[in-house]
Amino acid sequence: MQESLFPSTVTQKLYNERAILIGTFVGGPLAGGYLLARNFAALNQPGRAGKTWMATIGVLLLLIASSFIPLADKIPPVVYGFALGWTAHFVARKYQGSNLALHRENGGQFYSTWRAVFTGVVSLLLLVGFVLGLFYLQDQLAG
Repeated sequence: MQESLFPSTVTQKLYNERAILIGTFVGGPLAGGYLLARNFAALNQPGRAGKTWMATIGVLLLLIASSFIPLADKIPPVVYGFALGWTAHFVARKYQGSNLALHRENGGQFYSTWRAVFTGVVSLLLLVGFVLGLFYLQDQLAG
């Protein structure tokens, strides 16, 4: 089944596992979800891309909810980054690894890691903007 997917996808670029790990570490679950979903879409697996976005939204909501738990404040933020990065790396390896290896063997190209880092930075800025917007809205409603 993979064989039939590949002749049309060799012309497309993909993100490798390392780029997904680093991009997710920098930008959180939004960046990781985007990078994984882009790969699934390029590999003609739109169902998995949709599931990736659903999981991304779930993880993002869990992270936001954890900010309201006092015990979670004792966890250093870098732990979240590592956990998210390695989880995205694991998902990429488990569900895309054979396709990425086949893509590499067939001469397919990959996006640079710097592009994934840029995606992570944009994701981080979006998340910070969202949080600051919530603080502003809370301040306005409080009066």
